[in-house]
Amino acid sequence: MTGLAVYVGLCIALRRIPEYTYITQIVSSYITGFTLCGASMAINDYFDLPIDRINAPNRPIPSGVVSPNLALTLSIAMLIIGLILALTTSPICLLYAALFAALSYLYSWKLKRLGFIGNIAVSLCASAPFVYGGLTALAITNTHTNGGFLLLLLFSSIAFLANLGREVTKSIADIEGDRAYGVKSLATSYGARTACIVASIFYLAAVALSLIPPILDMVSHYYYPFIMFVDIGFIYSIAKLSRSLSRDTALRVKNTVLLLMLVGLIGFIFGGLT
Repeated sequence: MTGLAVYVGLCIALRRIPEYTYITQIVSSYITGFTLCGASMAINDYFDLPIDRINAPNRPIPSGVVSPNLALTLSIAMLIIGLILALTTSPICLLYAALFAALSYLYSWKLKRLGFIGNIAVSLCASAPFVYGGLTALAITNTHTNGGFLLLLLFSSIAFLANLGREVTKSIADIEGDRAYGVKSLATSYGARTACIVASIFYLAAVALSLIPPILDMVSHYYYPFIMFVDIGFIYSIAKLSRSLSRDTALRVKNTVLLLMLVGLIGFIFGGLT
């Protein structure tokens, strides 16, 4: 999804599907998003081993399928690949990629224990690929397009809010392990009900922000069916979580939101093309 988000950002910044002549840059930017996301996932699993032994014992490292050293090696390898490819796109792309790669590593190392601050860091990283796609578009065409970057920032903000809600929802599912290892999440600090209310606020904010592009006539009519499905899905997720604050429900909502974000990505690209 991160690689796809980069490509979506590229298309929206250009307001068109890029020409075949840019295939090298397109593939390079996609792999950059893919590898840097993979690097952050692997390093997160590496640092989260004690917590995952409680919250998710079937994951590769706590289950013994993958060793911690292998996860660390894989993370570093993907980090290097991603940064090298970012450099081949442009120095600005490298700087941007390196900044968010550092933030993702800092999250796994320290910020996760700070709870909501960590949620914000993860959500910034989740929304960053859209802007990276825009920077790639700027690097390969050296031109600005009318309204493309503004729409890109709106879509990036929607992704940020949706993912922030998802991270808070996840804290409800992870209460047991987080509490055992001193993670100061909203759920461990203020209770599952408060976390549910905060997550719902962010989901509703994402829904509200999704209405701005059509109100400002910034998207095509292809945007509507996708975003209606996503917005209804967010409202349904809020209702489902409000009815039950169990770990299983929080996990289901978390996974549902991830699917909704994927559908939203597709809506972004169809709606953002002219």
